[in-house]
Amino acid sequence: MSHAVSYRVMILEDDPSMAELLGHVVRQLWAGSRVSTFSDVPSALKHWYEHKADLVLVDWTLPGENGTAFLDVVHREAPLTRRVMISGNVDKQVVIEARKVGVDGFIAKPFQIQDVMQRLAAIMAVPKSSLTGDALREPLPDFLRREIQRGQFGLPVTGKLRLNADGSQHDPAETLQLWRQHPAPLARLIGAANTGAYNLDGRAIESFTEAVKLLGFQTANTLIQGLAMQPGSDIQHPLLQDLVKEFLNDSLRIAAIATRLARAAGAPPDPCINAAMLFRMGELACLQLIQRWVTAGGEPEEAECRHELAKHAPEVGNLLKMQWRLPLNLRVRVGAMYSLQPGTVKVDRIIMRIAGLVLSQGERKEIRRLLGRIGFDGDQINAFMDEWYPPAMRA
Repeated sequence: MSHAVSYRVMILEDDPSMAELLGHVVRQLWAGSRVSTFSDVPSALKHWYEHKADLVLVDWTLPGENGTAFLDVVHREAPLTRRVMISGNVDKQVVIEARKVGVDGFIAKPFQIQDVMQRLAAIMAVPKSSLTGDALREPLPDFLRREIQRGQFGLPVTGKLRLNADGSQHDPAETLQLWRQHPAPLARLIGAANTGAYNLDGRAIESFTEAVKLLGFQTANTLIQGLAMQPGSDIQHPLLQDLVKEFLNDSLRIAAIATRLARAAGAPPDPCINAAMLFRMGELACLQLIQRWVTAGGEPEEAECRHELAKHAPEVGNLLKMQWRLPLNLRVRVGAMYSLQPGTVKVDRIIMRIAGLVLSQGERKEIRRLLGRIGFDGDQINAFMDEWYPPAMRA
């Protein structure tokens, strides 16, 4: 039985998106590695003295003092620990300083992910590892329960979105349009914009445009690359690919319904569109977990997959929304597609509930009642039902 190699790894990097990306690179190389990230030398040193590490990745430019202060300690106390310097400055003086503290490798920013992976694998002198069927041969329900308890969730990065996340240069306008049409970047960027690392005044950011403006295009692109590096992010099994398409189409249909309703009701459509794109967050996150199981040697069956998705998607979706720090109003809009709290009067939430009912072919009388609550008259209600229901299905 083979086991994936794992290491204790410290990442000293003050850019949270870059630290997250490097963490994904390490886990992609060595499944099960314990990765700790730090933004300043004092906190990194405290952890080092208590736990040490097999590999340290250290940025040159840090708040207070540069990364060589930390590398110097590691060099003196643990010569067998591998040390890698990361810097956007590659002039001669930086290289000289890095050599003084015995670095094993130097990575220049900006970098290509595959180049970094190859460089780190060579430094650690082990091949890139992956999960094997022998290591994780267990029933899908058991695997999902264990992975959900671990709480390491993500969303699939597939198709054009995956090609766009390879680190190459792309037209920013086209890239932003692609991001806003996919749940993974939309949720990840809005969530990141609501964390203290980027949002210093604590103002809730619900708009995709606002989120990208706050983060900056380069940071946003780094975060998307990090998503693409997560295990299972690349959905490869045909059955799982079909399920991803099905759930993405559900979101697109909800978005179309919500847009139509919002415009007719005189409400801004963007908040509803954002919520619609996150409608199947839980299912998509579970499919990423199932792809990890498939990579480990499992063979999925449609009936079992759908059963497990129905069982776990609500919990996983809620955990991921909280984990990624999505703002409360956005989470409530997403929840409204499944159920509406009694006494709700906010138009955006009623719109999302109507859209959810239409998608699930819910009670038509309830839809008519809710349409009336957002100001539709009899003719508008009939026109909406004509638009979204065949005559044989209308009440």
